[in-house]
Amino acid sequence: MTEGGVLDQLPSNSPVYFSQDPDFKVYTLQSVSHQKVTIFKLSEITSLEGAKGFVGRNLLIKKDSLPSLNEGEIYEYQLMGLIPVENGSSIQEYQIISVLRNPAHPILEFSNGENSILIPFINRYIGEVNLQKKEIEVIGWKDWFDAI
Repeated sequence: MTEGGVLDQLPSNSPVYFSQDPDFKVYTLQSVSHQKVTIFKLSEITSLEGAKGFVGRNLLIKKDSLPSLNEGEIYEYQLMGLIPVENGSSIQEYQIISVLRNPAHPILEFSNGENSILIPFINRYIGEVNLQKKEIEVIGWKDWFDAI
């Protein structure tokens, strides 16, 4: 999985959108800087007062605008809906519903609608990710399943 940096890789004048905007107005990304938070400059926003309306909103990028990844890297959104597999058997009733950010490593949340299982996204617990089959190998699934 790629560790962010997507905004840093977008060329200047890339189109971006924001959550909570029912019209999905297009904005133009001019620059990105990182301090305690990520700060970006948009061509259409020229004042601090105008920028305050964007605090806390999610920035959206069209899939076809995403930078290419290196071999073995995937975007978090590609994990959503993947079905866990152990020893070649799918556990159909569960799927990934979110990726939780953690300082040490991401954590995958699998759910069947009633129960959730949190599994660290590290090699000890997660094997092959097969996007074509929409599957993710979970090592020791039964151990996690028995814990709930």
